[in-house]
Amino acid sequence: MLNLKAIPAFRFLLFLIYGILISDAITVSTIVFFSIFLGVLIVSFYAILKPKFKLIRHFASILFFLIGFFVQKINKQNADPNHILNQKKIEAYLVNINSQTETKPKTYKCIAEVLAFKKEGKWLKSKGQTLLYFNKNTNVYPEFGQIFLIKGAPRAIEPPKNRFDFDYKKFQARKNIYTHQFLKIGDFVFTGKQNFHPIFAFANRLNLYTHNVYKSALDDQKQIGVADALVAGMKSDLDYDLRQAYTDAGAIHVLAVSGMHVGILFWIIGLILGLFMDKKDVYFHIIVIALLWIYALYSGLSPSVCRATLMFTLFQIGSAINRDHNPINTLGLSALILLIINPNWFYDVGFQLSYLAVLGILIVYPPLKKLFEIQNIVIRWLWEITAVSFAAQLFTFPLSIFYFHQFPNYFLLANPGVAAISFGILPLGLLLLFLNSVPIVGSLIAYLFKLSIIALNKFVEIFQFLPFSVTRSIEISFLTLILLQIIVFLSFAFFSMKEIKYLKLITLLILILTILKINKLFNQNKEKELTFHFIPNGIGVTVLQGRNALFISSDTLINNSMIYQYHLKNYHDHAGVKKYTSHAIKNNSFLQIHNSNLSIHWLVSKPSKIIPIDLDYLLCSNNALKDLDLLQNFNGTLVLDGSNKKWVIDKLKIQAKEKNIKLFALYDSGSKSFKF
Repeated sequence: MLNLKAIPAFRFLLFLIYGILISDAITVSTIVFFSIFLGVLIVSFYAILKPKFKLIRHFASILFFLIGFFVQKINKQNADPNHILNQKKIEAYLVNINSQTETKPKTYKCIAEVLAFKKEGKWLKSKGQTLLYFNKNTNVYPEFGQIFLIKGAPRAIEPPKNRFDFDYKKFQARKNIYTHQFLKIGDFVFTGKQNFHPIFAFANRLNLYTHNVYKSALDDQKQIGVADALVAGMKSDLDYDLRQAYTDAGAIHVLAVSGMHVGILFWIIGLILGLFMDKKDVYFHIIVIALLWIYALYSGLSPSVCRATLMFTLFQIGSAINRDHNPINTLGLSALILLIINPNWFYDVGFQLSYLAVLGILIVYPPLKKLFEIQNIVIRWLWEITAVSFAAQLFTFPLSIFYFHQFPNYFLLANPGVAAISFGILPLGLLLLFLNSVPIVGSLIAYLFKLSIIALNKFVEIFQFLPFSVTRSIEISFLTLILLQIIVFLSFAFFSMKEIKYLKLITLLILILTILKINKLFNQNKEKELTFHFIPNGIGVTVLQGRNALFISSDTLINNSMIYQYHLKNYHDHAGVKKYTSHAIKNNSFLQIHNSNLSIHWLVSKPSKIIPIDLDYLLCSNNALKDLDLLQNFNGTLVLDGSNKKWVIDKLKIQAKEKNIKLFALYDSGSKSFKF
């Protein structure tokens, strides 16, 4: 079992996280905060000088709480008066592209740094970042460092418009991005190019070089996407179906540069440098650390790669000064440093899963490995990689289910094979970048690299077609997540210490979870609800009766899997839907829900006569209703979905107000649900 005294970094980390969370909820004046901070700082130093006073030792933890509170406050850029979000009457603004460009079906997406904005004919300095979407019809592919003058003003990113949808606004706000703009021909002017961040510009050039080398060496976009993601951390070109296959196999982690990749690189660097240098030489340690951070920069400085790189850096420093290191404390220390640098990384799903996975490996893997003494080197390696996979999955499965609502049932079979194949891909991919232009040698490496990518993709895709490969539509509450995570830790404590008290606690928590689940199923089975969904440029209604869902929409949207994935799945998962059916609507339809008085008339084309007035809801789609004169003595509610043009919605709003007709537009209000 863990000795908490041996891992003080984790105690400080917990208080730092508390400070980050509290900072989002309360406001404190600067004078009050720094007065408290100074007082705690003085007492903390006194505790160091006078260790016999045990009580005041805890002030060091309080100090980290205040640090977390402070760094989160200063990290929020939108509080700055000069931020682009806080400006009014913007006529135009100037931006510098500062990210890789991501290819979307109809646009090129990138992040831009705002430099200045124009107001009343004058240019004023500004700051902040914004998302830009260049329509492909403009024939402009934005590149890192390019400067554009953009007409108009960026719009604030909207909150989710359907219940239980992914909160894209909050997701981007955690990255200090609050606005976006979609650009068409005539909306922007290219004004030049400037690299404000030479180091990041260099990393971007490396990324472009990597992509071009792999594009010439590999056959199709699936291979190129996996190569870019696995070696360089570039995931913008990943094929959606292939990404889903990796997710279903429980191997999606291999496509995010993380601890496994940095560990492989760490081993390779040490092996190669060890041939030419003494491993006790200080320059050996400096070169190893420098090369690791160059790779971290090259792969985009994601939370997972920063965590792994910092952890191996601390290991290397410990080795250099001949200090024994506690890997769990080192893990906590790396998280502590990273969250002080960027507290918003705490909210990053990859960051959370990465730390839990490594913690599981450090705690569970050592005793698990000792269960069997295997002499055969191949079988022993397979057992060890299976044990690593189990340890990581054990600690991360509650969080994975909470975020992704599914569980890969064959992860223990998939991960050893994925690890075996991908182990050689990273060194081959890096070697190809250096030797690509060398005759024969470059071609041979490219051929082996391609075979490895093909083998990895084929192996992963096998698991998609196995029966019961994935358990889907698992929705758990935050309370259930916490209880499951506690059960995981208590289970490890029980098997480590063999104390019955842990088993009793586990039994109690399982009983609580069972009661919560029964209550949830009871409420779901008696549910009767009608939901008007907001679907951009589309129509959609769900009739929920118990755990059965009927989705009514157009032919096109019903057959579009992305509509279900992005607009329906989370809602249906929350409702515990077990039977899902769909119905395509083509003409004016009347939907009558049995055993109730709820009636809906759905207009999908222009009506030829006055609409019946005895209705609860009139749902209008495809600009079918452009004038409310057709509604005489209408006492129901008029609903305008996402398929209507904005000018039509604005006109009907004015008329509805004049005629005292209830109206709501889903674009403004988001989805609407009603019990019946």
